[in-house]
Amino acid sequence: CYVVPRSDDRVLVGATVDDVGFAPGPTPSGLAALSHAAERILPKLSSQQVLEAWAGYRPGTPDALPILGPDERLPGFFHASGLYRNGILLAPVVADEIAAAVAGEEGSVDLTPFSPKRAALA
Repeated sequence: CYVVPRSDDRVLVGATVDDVGFAPGPTPSGLAALSHAAERILPKLSSQQVLEAWAGYRPGTPDALPILGPDERLPGFFHASGLYRNGILLAPVVADEIAAAVAGEEGSVDLTPFSPKRAALA
């Protein structure tokens, strides 16, 4: 659980991970767990109203590695997905590496372990 103060006197509380397929919205159990955890961190939150809640999808892969690189079946198509919870953290390096691959240049990271054709995705 994390609690982040915002400049408009609101507080952001996050985050959960629930495997719910493509069911929309946050789960009641996830909201309850966050509420309890946030109240332990900042007891004053127990008397505050929840203004909004949202859930996002974090696509992952069976082997927990991202899918990066060219698709051999579709010339000119490159994958940059499956980053799960680390997408926001890895976006800059992934963008650099995929841009280099698209330009036909050698990047600084070997993308072979993240190939769209690796065995774990077959």
